[in-house]
Amino acid sequence: HHLQFPWYRIRFFFVDERFVPFTSDESTYGTYQLKLFRQLPITEKNIIKIDSSLKSVEECAIDYQNKLQQQFIEPDKVNNL
Repeated sequence: HHLQFPWYRIRFFFVDERFVPFTSDESTYGTYQLKLFRQLPITEKNIIKIDSSLKSVEECAIDYQNKLQQQFIEPDKVNNL
C-alpha cells in the first residue's frame, strides 16, 4: 500500500535569507527553489519567504514578521487559503 505524503500541510520557513533578489547566487531561497522546490509537489503558499522586492530591509523584516504571525497566530485562516 502506497502512502501519499501530505505536502499541502508542510511549510518551509526561510530564516537565513539575504536581502537580495531571488536570482542572486547569495539568495538562500533561490538555491532551494532551483535544487529542491521544483522537485516537490508544493505551491508558493507552502513557502514562507521574504519579499526582496520591498524598498528596505526594515520594510522586508516587518512584512516577514507579519507572515510568520499569520502562520502561527492565525493558522486556521492560513490553512483555509
